[in-house]
Amino acid sequence: MKQSIDIWTGNDKINWLCLFINEFTGKSDLNLAPLLLSGFHSLRSSSVAQENEFAYFNIRQLMLRFSNLTAIKKAVVRYNEHYTSGETTSDQRLFNIDEKTLTFQPLLDLMPPEYEQAKQVLLKPLEFSKHGKSVAKADKELFIEVDDIGIKRPYNIKDLPSTLSNTQHNISNQSSGPIQIPIAELFEEATEMDLLDVKHSRRPGNWVSRLENILLEKPKENGGFSRADTLELAGLKHLIGLPGAGKTTLLMCLTRWLSRKDYKTAVVFPSVEVSRQYLTALKDYDVAAGLLTGQSQSTRARHAHNIAETIACADPLKGFAKEFAGSEYFSTHCVLPAFTDAMEDGINPTRNFCGKVKERTKSRDGSASKPVSRLCPLWGMCGYHKASRELIDVNVWLGHIASFDTLIPPHATQLHYRYFEHIAREFDVVIIDEADQVQSWLDDQGVSKLTLTGDSESFHADLQKRQNQMTVEHNYALGDPNIFNFTLTAMDFSRNSHMLVGTIQKLDEELRKQYQGIFLTSSRLINAIVSGDKAKSGLAEELEGIDSRFRQKEAITLLWESAANAAFYNRQDMAEQDTVEQLKIQRIAENLNFSEEEIKNQFKNLSSACRIWLTEERSSNRDIGMTRICTALSELAHRSQSPSFDKKVHLLVCVTFTIFSYKKLAPHSEALIEQGFLTPSHVEQRCSDDLLSYTTDNILGRLSGVRFFLDNRSSKHSELSSVKLQYAVFSGSPRSFIYHLHKSVPGVSRAPAVLLASATSYLEQSPAYHINRVPDYIVRACNNDERSDKSYFEFKPIPNASKPGTCLRYSGEALPSVREGNLRKMVSYLLKDGVDDSVVGKAITSFDSGERKRKAAFVVNSYQHCEMLKRHIDQRHPEWASKTVAVVKDVEAYDGAPGYVTNSQVEALGDMDNIELIIFPMGAIGRGTNIVFSKGTRARDAAIGTMYFLTRPHPSTDDLSLLISIAAQQSEEFNAETFSEDASFEDIATHHMTARNKAYDKVWRLLLNPLIASRLGDLMEPFTANISVSLLQTIGRGMRNSCRVQCFFVDAAWAKNSAKNDESILDTNETSMLVQLINILKSCVNHTDPIKRSVYEELYSAFLEPLSETQGLHYDKRNVKTLSPHYDAASESSLDGITTTEALLSDNT
Repeated sequence: MKQSIDIWTGNDKINWLCLFINEFTGKSDLNLAPLLLSGFHSLRSSSVAQENEFAYFNIRQLMLRFSNLTAIKKAVVRYNEHYTSGETTSDQRLFNIDEKTLTFQPLLDLMPPEYEQAKQVLLKPLEFSKHGKSVAKADKELFIEVDDIGIKRPYNIKDLPSTLSNTQHNISNQSSGPIQIPIAELFEEATEMDLLDVKHSRRPGNWVSRLENILLEKPKENGGFSRADTLELAGLKHLIGLPGAGKTTLLMCLTRWLSRKDYKTAVVFPSVEVSRQYLTALKDYDVAAGLLTGQSQSTRARHAHNIAETIACADPLKGFAKEFAGSEYFSTHCVLPAFTDAMEDGINPTRNFCGKVKERTKSRDGSASKPVSRLCPLWGMCGYHKASRELIDVNVWLGHIASFDTLIPPHATQLHYRYFEHIAREFDVVIIDEADQVQSWLDDQGVSKLTLTGDSESFHADLQKRQNQMTVEHNYALGDPNIFNFTLTAMDFSRNSHMLVGTIQKLDEELRKQYQGIFLTSSRLINAIVSGDKAKSGLAEELEGIDSRFRQKEAITLLWESAANAAFYNRQDMAEQDTVEQLKIQRIAENLNFSEEEIKNQFKNLSSACRIWLTEERSSNRDIGMTRICTALSELAHRSQSPSFDKKVHLLVCVTFTIFSYKKLAPHSEALIEQGFLTPSHVEQRCSDDLLSYTTDNILGRLSGVRFFLDNRSSKHSELSSVKLQYAVFSGSPRSFIYHLHKSVPGVSRAPAVLLASATSYLEQSPAYHINRVPDYIVRACNNDERSDKSYFEFKPIPNASKPGTCLRYSGEALPSVREGNLRKMVSYLLKDGVDDSVVGKAITSFDSGERKRKAAFVVNSYQHCEMLKRHIDQRHPEWASKTVAVVKDVEAYDGAPGYVTNSQVEALGDMDNIELIIFPMGAIGRGTNIVFSKGTRARDAAIGTMYFLTRPHPSTDDLSLLISIAAQQSEEFNAETFSEDASFEDIATHHMTARNKAYDKVWRLLLNPLIASRLGDLMEPFTANISVSLLQTIGRGMRNSCRVQCFFVDAAWAKNSAKNDESILDTNETSMLVQLINILKSCVNHTDPIKRSVYEELYSAFLEPLSETQGLHYDKRNVKTLSPHYDAASESSLDGITTTEALLSDNT
């Protein structure tokens, strides 16, 4: 976090933007500000901006919250009113800003000294702020305050060790330059690793023989590959490791080489569990490595729980007195209370006291003064911080990308900054394994999203579970005020979300169509209320910056949100006068042409009406409050009431209070998680503002609000619809982090070399997983051509006995009961006739049978499916019960019942010969997790040989992943642009708007409709490509060590027409995801660019050959689209007559 600059704050903060635009662009138009603050490297590196790159970087750090026109307009209004209202006599106004055009002019010929001072701030690196915390000294009088069911009890700290040490991270900022790694030297590392295995009597790693089976190649300009004798790390490099080619072996040897050459290296892995495994392995080979993990108590508790499950499930005594390599890094308890009498009093503190040690001080007259908070003196020997402490002294850091966005503990640095900021300045190399997955994860981190209600995974459903958990498991603590407040707030959220669902169900058909899928906020709904039937034209004016009613809308929004906020947080009408006095009464009155007294009365009227609506139980009384709100807003907006007007106001009220109640509930929930009363849940999360300030804005802008979707099919009452509510905020596009980490931060002389590695990171049709850089290296196995082309794929739908002439189908069935019933029928069909004579049993025995039988897998959509099918097998097919394992989220929920494991335990299944069938959701077997044989003649071969895909994957209707990935892809495309030398700011601004329109042209269907495959049109290709990466990764689990695999696609939805068993009816891209995938891969391997064609052939031939020959799949094999060197799926999509402005109806510009 950069230090705050107090030259201009509050209402004067807009001066920073005016100065920046005036001094560094020569312009006088704030309409340029969203582009100039966007963080796009394409702008900063342009000829008109590159000389002032410092200033562009710094202004984004200072003004991140002002990167949209709405925020800028509000700031301008506040600025003008600040100087025209007579509120200030000491400040000097520097600019005259026109609110309508956003143009400005300096008011003074000679600016005051702070103007030049601010300019100089922008021209040099911003310093990091210092946290200002100091470590408590053992010789002082220290104590901690322990929470005991709502009562804080002080306990003196005593008997601390006499010698306490505390080291911190060094900041050297020395550049290392390009790194050349001869492959011959990697063989030297492999030889030493084999010798260490012998020395310590470990199971042989056979590193030399494994490295000998690896070919490292570079693409040639005219196609094909040449063998690489040296691996260069400089700038940004992209490495593709084919499935089973030995990427893990290469990364192990490479990391050891870098460590022994004393290069500071950070390695990103797809999960903390994989990072822990690499850490353990690297330490076995004398590598000075440390683990980078999250610091929050909920994160620690989750990792510790997973470790405990792994230990318990692998031991007959459930882990009693067992150790586990790496478990020492996941301690969840603070050691400091052991140096007090708290434990003797029977109090077991659940929180840590890292920065909460109290030091008693005395004033000058000797009397006691207020205690001062200090950092814990035991940090240097504390197990709770073992992982973060070890990072100080090692040169290899391993962790998940989420951990990079973690604040460095204050004990380890004097600065308030994050690990990614330290790595960008101090490290030589960053290796990002499974880079395509990391890219997709970063995309998600640019958006806060949460399903509020409407399905089993929603926040509302989770809330019900939490309340049950509280009353059952922690009944003794219900007197705790935190728990009482949580319960009340939870009830409030439930009430308001129910009211919103009811309001949506009562909307007429026209309003449902108008608002379904659109991001609804109070300001957007007030815009619709004020604009009336001219909502679209009103939006067009706002987008073009000429909305003549902006002040009116902004004033009503301010008045409404203030009144609603006062009513929500103060139900008893207490201290309302204080709230009225804090309002900008004069400003609101002038903008609405009311007197100040009338505005005060309207505020009191609105807040009173809101209290009635919030507190009354009878609907007739609530209607009184709602009627008063409708009347008040009608008067303020100067609009007559109508049924349409009233329904919009109803929607406004419900949306406002649903968002308020969620925002109030989330902190209560998190507090109880930290106290141990609740288990962590998937709540609203996104990356830090610090990371956003280093990356770019989203090309779509700042979309935000509540969206709803209706589903008539899932309701038993035809006149009603099930409603799913989703809350989302688009904040930025962190994807750019991995593409620009290798470029030095302005003012810093060094930057790390970045290596992006994966097996599926090059697929141009996939907006989520495509790494937009042609691979620099390909890693493949020497024996790659010997076995992988013998894989066998078959479309194998199962006849539906209850509906002759049809096949069992999961995806696309309307009712959940039918879908789940079909899944059970599929399983029964595949497992009937016993272990040896069943369809699955015969497949296991007949396919690739050698010294050890390979296993079969049922691939489904969710953990709930795994649990359901496991129970079905136990009850209906008991002969399979002991041979079947289901992968679930948490084995603790099954009370020790056999046959359940988590994804952190699946690797052990490879050597369990008694297990023949594994049930798991697609994607649950994480990247870097391999189910292989570990010994015997088939060592390192894939243990899974047969896969049955019982469901065709399809995200839920409110899923945002496709929208997010396309927006992130389009953002990065603009970020990577190179503008001509003579391009002006206006030219770049026009290009930016064109790029933005292009992005909206692509995603308008996703903004205005729920995610349903039949409505995607040309977006079906990127939709399929995104899903296909997970599909290919899953199939790749069966190709480890170049093994072949057989795959059966069982769900009839995989190919609707082929399921009819009539070869004259062919499947197409629109009717079959398999056909779409085949055509995607065919177009790749027929690419017109020779380098890309060669890369695609290496990457996907092992999949494409069996896929294109899938038995039972009927399609036109001649239909092949060829990709051009500049392929862009955006050109495949159009608005079909809908204008960009109309598509922007969901945009908060």
